[in-house]
Amino acid sequence: MSRSAFLSLAVACSSLACGVAAQTTQSAYSRLDFDNAYRRDDPVPFPGSQTTQGSGFDDFVYKAFPAEVGARNKTWRISGFRIGFRVDKSYQGSLPTFVALPDVTFYPLVPKLIDGKFYDVPDLTKPIPTIFQLGAVKVLTGGVQNLDVRLGPHQPDPRLRDPIDLPARDSTGNPQGWAMVVYAPFGQRLGDGQPNFLCVPSFGEIHRTGGRSSYSGLYDSKTRALVPFGTTNAPSNLGEFAIELYFDQPTLQVFSDGSGGVRNDPRNIETHKGPGAYDNGLATAISPGFFGLYVQHESTSGLCALPVVVSGTAMPTLRAVIGDAELLVDPSGMNLVTLFTGAGIFGMTGTYTKGGPAGHRTDQAGVWQSGRMTIQPSNALIGLSFWVQALLYDPAKLRVVDSTNAVRIAF
Repeated sequence: MSRSAFLSLAVACSSLACGVAAQTTQSAYSRLDFDNAYRRDDPVPFPGSQTTQGSGFDDFVYKAFPAEVGARNKTWRISGFRIGFRVDKSYQGSLPTFVALPDVTFYPLVPKLIDGKFYDVPDLTKPIPTIFQLGAVKVLTGGVQNLDVRLGPHQPDPRLRDPIDLPARDSTGNPQGWAMVVYAPFGQRLGDGQPNFLCVPSFGEIHRTGGRSSYSGLYDSKTRALVPFGTTNAPSNLGEFAIELYFDQPTLQVFSDGSGGVRNDPRNIETHKGPGAYDNGLATAISPGFFGLYVQHESTSGLCALPVVVSGTAMPTLRAVIGDAELLVDPSGMNLVTLFTGAGIFGMTGTYTKGGPAGHRTDQAGVWQSGRMTIQPSNALIGLSFWVQALLYDPAKLRVVDSTNAVRIAF
C-alpha cells in the first residue's frame, strides 16, 4: 500500500487557523463533529513510533464517518478537516516551533469482523486515493490544540481551491461512508527529543448496541492489521479520535446526552455529538434523557430548516426531488416523507445561541438547532429507529432550495 505524493497543502503558517470564516469565501464550512467537544490530553501513538525503527511508511490512524451520519445522494463535498493534536510531551525544546504534519487521505468504509464484532474500517482493497501532504505548521504553545485546514477559493494555490468530492454511494448504489486516514510521519520515534505530532481522542464517548463499538483505530504496516479502538492491542474506546470534517453542503447532526461527555458542562463547550447521539439508548435509560437536531450551512439568513422523516428502519436509498433539493427516501416506498414535528411545526428557524440547547462551543455560525426533546424511557421505544434529513426552505420564494445529509436515530 505504498503511497506517493499527489497534492501538497501549504499550511506552514504563523497560527493554526489555516483558513478564513465561511462568510468571506464562496465555500461553506459546515462541520461534522461526530465526537464530543472535550479533548483528552492523552495522545495516541502512531503504530511503530515507540520502536527503535520508528513508524513505517504506511502506518496510520483513522476516523470513520459512516453512512448513518452522512448519507447523501450524490457526493460528499469536503471543504476541509480539523484534527485535534498535541506535540509529543517528551519534547524539551522551546516554543514556538515548527512541527512536521502527517499526510492525510480518504478511504471508503467497509464492515470487518474483528474480535467477534463488526467495525467500520478503511477498505484497503480499493485503489490508492489522492494523498494530501500537509507540510508543517508553526505551533505557538503546548497542550491540546486543533489543526484547521480549509479548502476553497481563498487559497493562493489553485490546487486547493476546490472541495474534495467523494462518491456518496458504493458500487451497489447504497449510501457509503468514508474514513479519514492520517499517516504517521515516516520514521517518527517518540522520545527522540523532536516535536512529534500526535493525534488526541475526545472524552467520554458512549457506544451502544445498534452502533459500532468504535469508529477510530490504527493500521500497523508490520502486521498488516487494522486495529479498531477497544480491540486487542488497541486503545480503549472511551473516546474517538478528535477528527472532524467540513462540508461545502448543508449538514445535519444529532446531539444527545446519550453520547456521553460531560452532562453538566460548566464551560458550555460540550456538544453531545458523539456516536451515542445517533444510537442513544434512551428507550432503556434509567432516567429521562434528551436528543435534538443541529443543522449548519454558511448562512441561516432568510431560510428555515425543515427536518423530515425520510424512512423508518430501512436505509433510504431512493432519490426524490423537492424544489431544488434531493432527498433519500425509503426504498420500499412504505414510508412517506413526513415533517419531523418534534422540532416545531415551522421547523428550525435559526434561533441558535452560543452555549444553547446543544451546549456548543462558540466557533460556528450559520446554525439552526432544535430544542432538547426529552425522551421518557419506555419499552415501546425499544428497537425504534428512523432516518431524518433536513430541507432548507425559503419562505419568501415558497421554495425548497437545498437539503442536508440523512442520519439515522435509534432509541
